[in-house]
Amino acid sequence: MKRKAILNLTPTPAGREGNIFTVQALETILIINYWKNRVLAGRYCLDTKSGEYEVNLADTGEWRRYKLSTFCAGDSLYWYLRHQREEIEFDSPEDEALVRKMLCLEEESASFGEDDVFWDISIRESDYLREQREWREIRRKQRIAELMDQVPALTDAMIRWIDAQMGETDYLFEQKPEEGGGWFCSACKGVSTEEEVLQAIRGEDAGEKETVHAGRKKKKRHIRHNDQVYCPKCYQRLEVKKRGEPQVKRRVMVLQPMDEERSIARYIDACMTWRRGRSLFLSEGVRHLFSRKQGEKEVLYYNKYTTGDPRSRNAAEFDDRHNQGNRSMGEVLLYPEGIIPALSGTWYAGWGELFTQMAKAGLTLDYHRMMLVTGRGIDGMVEYLFKGRFYQLLRETVHRYIFDGNRNYFGSLNPEGKTAKEVFWIEDKQKINRIRQRDGGILLVRWMRWSEETGIPLKEEVLDWLEKEKLECRDLNFILDRMRPMQVMHYVKRQQEEGHVRQKVRTVLSQWQDYLSMCTKEGKDVQDALVYRPRQLKRRHDEIVEEIRKREMLNAMKRNREQHEAYARSMEEKFPGAKENLARIREKFSWADEEYQILVPERLVDIVAEGHALHHCAGATERYFERIRDNETYICFLRKKSEPDVPFYTIEVEPGGTIRQHRSYYDEEPGIEEIRGFLRKWQAVIRKRMSEEDRMLAKESAIKRQKNLDELCQKNNLRVLEGLLEDFMEAM
Repeated sequence: MKRKAILNLTPTPAGREGNIFTVQALETILIINYWKNRVLAGRYCLDTKSGEYEVNLADTGEWRRYKLSTFCAGDSLYWYLRHQREEIEFDSPEDEALVRKMLCLEEESASFGEDDVFWDISIRESDYLREQREWREIRRKQRIAELMDQVPALTDAMIRWIDAQMGETDYLFEQKPEEGGGWFCSACKGVSTEEEVLQAIRGEDAGEKETVHAGRKKKKRHIRHNDQVYCPKCYQRLEVKKRGEPQVKRRVMVLQPMDEERSIARYIDACMTWRRGRSLFLSEGVRHLFSRKQGEKEVLYYNKYTTGDPRSRNAAEFDDRHNQGNRSMGEVLLYPEGIIPALSGTWYAGWGELFTQMAKAGLTLDYHRMMLVTGRGIDGMVEYLFKGRFYQLLRETVHRYIFDGNRNYFGSLNPEGKTAKEVFWIEDKQKINRIRQRDGGILLVRWMRWSEETGIPLKEEVLDWLEKEKLECRDLNFILDRMRPMQVMHYVKRQQEEGHVRQKVRTVLSQWQDYLSMCTKEGKDVQDALVYRPRQLKRRHDEIVEEIRKREMLNAMKRNREQHEAYARSMEEKFPGAKENLARIREKFSWADEEYQILVPERLVDIVAEGHALHHCAGATERYFERIRDNETYICFLRKKSEPDVPFYTIEVEPGGTIRQHRSYYDEEPGIEEIRGFLRKWQAVIRKRMSEEDRMLAKESAIKRQKNLDELCQKNNLRVLEGLLEDFMEAM
C-alpha cells in the first residue's frame, strides 16, 4: 500500500452534513473518505489489483487492517447493510460511479443499488485474507522444510547399531502355494522342501501326526509351529513360523549437532520383519531442536505420518503445530555415540556424561522427560540410582515428575539426599540391598520402609506376591494392625481357592474390607480373630449383608405402618369381601414343616407391607386385591420357621392349590429348588382340605388364568409370559 502517496493526496471534503462517503482514486487504489458531520473519521484504502486494504484513522494517524464494515459500523457487513446503509451515503452520484469503475462492476448490476458495491468490497477483503493465510502457511512449511534439510543424515554406524538392537533371531516361514510353497529361510533367503526340513529337525523337537493309510494307523513326523530347526541350506539355527509374522519394534533416540548453534534429538521408530528376509524399517517420529543460546525457544517437530502408514517408512513431513500422526517419544534406547558433543553448550550439557553411560548400559528410559526437568535437582538422584543399579526405580522416578508448571517431584524418594539412607529414608542397608537385588521400584521401597518401621520381616515369597499384585501398604492397612503380610497372603490365597474362585486378589481384599466395615457398624468385636479372619469370608460377608438387609426391611415396615394402615382401609372399602375371603382360607392354607411355613395375611395392609419390604409388585397394584375379592387367587407368605416375622417369599395361589407366582426379594428366587419341594408338599395338603365349593372356584380360576395368558400372547408380552410359565406349579 502506497501510504505516503495516499497521505499526500488531500481528501475530498463532504458537501453536506451526516455520514458521508467521498471517493478518490490513486492509480489502482480506491480511497473512500468517511465523514461524520463534515469531520473526517478516516480513509479506507483498497488496492483493486492485489486486494490489499487498510484504514488510516484520522484522529491518531494510525494504519489499521480494518474491513470497511468494521471501520464504519464496528460490526459485520450484514449489520452494516441492514442498519447503516440508509445513514451512510455517497456525497454525489459521481462518487458512486467512481467506485463502480474502480471495482469494474457491470452496469446491469446497478439495479441492486449500493449493496452490490459493499458486497464486492467484502468479497475482495475475504479473498485477500484467505490468500494471505495460504501464503503464510506455504512460507511456514517452506521454512520448516529448509530447516529439516539441514538435519544430518543417519550414519551407517547408527543404522547398524539400531539393527543390532533388534535381536539376532531368524525364522523359517512356511510359504503359501501361490508363493511357490516350501519353507523360506530369513537368514540365507533359501527355500527348502518339507522333507529337507524334517531331516534337519532334532529328534526331540519333531512332532508326530497320526494318519490312516489302507485301514492301518501310522504315525508321521510333521513340522510344528515354533519348532527349533537348522536351515538345510545355511545350517543356521531357526525358529519355525507356520502362521503370523513376527515383528520386533523399538524406539530409539539419536542426539546430533546440527551446526555451531543448534543440536537435535531424533526419535526413531524401528521395526524389524523377517517374512521376506531380515528387513529393518525406520520411521522418524519426532525431532527436538534445541539451541546453545540460553533462553532461545526449543521446538518439537512431529512427523505427520503414523507408524502404520506405509509412507512413513520412506518419507517424512514434519510440523511444529500439529501431531497428525500421533507420534510420541516416551521410553527409548539412546544411541551412545556423539552425546556429549550434541549437548555441549546447551541447557542440557550437564547430562552428557551420564546419558553416555546409561546409553552404553542399554537402559530404556524416558530421556526427554529427564531433559525437561533439567535444573530441578534430579540429576544427582538419577546418577545415584543408575550407578547403584536401581534400574526399575530409576524408570519410575523419572515419571514421578509432574509437569504442572513447576515440574514438581511427587515420588517417594528424597531428591536432595546425599547418601543411600537419605535418598531412600531407610536406615537398614540390607533392605536397600534387597531393593537392588530384586530391581524393585517405588512399591518395594515403601514396603521396606514399612518393614523397618514395624520391625516385621518380609520374606521373598511375600514380596513376590505383593509386587505381582501391585499391592501398596495402603491397600492392606485395614488389616495390617492384626495380621502380617505373610498371613494376609496365605488367607487371601485360601479364599481364592474356596469362596472366591477365579477372582482377583483386589476383589477379595475389597470384600474383606467391606465385611470388616459392616462388622464395625454392627458392633461386633473386629479385634477377635474369629470375626476379622472368618474361615469362609464370602459366606460371612453374605450373611452380614443379609442381616443388615433384614433389619432395614423390618425398620422400613415399621416406619411406613401408619401410611400402610390408611392405604389398607381404603383398599378394604374399595374391595369389600377381600379381607373376609382371606379369613375363610386361613385355616385351610396355613401349614408348616420343620424349616418353612405358609402364613395367610390377616389384612390387606400386610400384603402392601410385604410388597414394599421385598420390592416386588404384590402390594403396588390393585389386580391382586381384585382377584382376592373375586376368589380367583389368594396371596400367602412363605417364611422361614426360624424367622416368622421376616418376609422371604410371596405366593399367589389359586383356590385349588395351583401356584401362579412365587417371588422373593427384588423378584429373585433364592434356594428355589428347595422352596419348590416345600410347595409341592403344601399343595398336597391343600388338595386334601378342599371342599366342593373350593373345587368349583378352582375351575373358574383356571379359566380366568388361561384367558389372562391368551391376552399376554396377543400383546406379545413375552417377558411377563415367560416369568409366569416358569413359576407355574399345578396342584396334582
